[in-house]
Amino acid sequence: MSFSAEFIKDKDYKRMHITGILSSVSSGMIQVDLYEETNPIMRKFFVNEEGKTESDFGGHNLENYVHATIVVSPNNIPSIIASLQGVYDKYMDNGE
Repeated sequence: MSFSAEFIKDKDYKRMHITGILSSVSSGMIQVDLYEETNPIMRKFFVNEEGKTESDFGGHNLENYVHATIVVSPNNIPSIIASLQGVYDKYMDNGE
């Protein structure tokens, strides 16, 4: 028996740098938020009459940008974990 599958990028496809996930259970489904933790960018600056500058970074040390949320059936979680573990093991074995 033969089988083939084609993968096509969605029109809204985006590549993101992810540094963490937040997960929860909602309505019997597992929700995973993919986020990127970054240092805040300067929001504004002010130069006073003496020529000294003051910067505003929003009053916090880190910013977490939630890039996407995925909702997954709990039945699919074991295969997702196995797939990610396989990729990680291969990465560690090759030292890439």
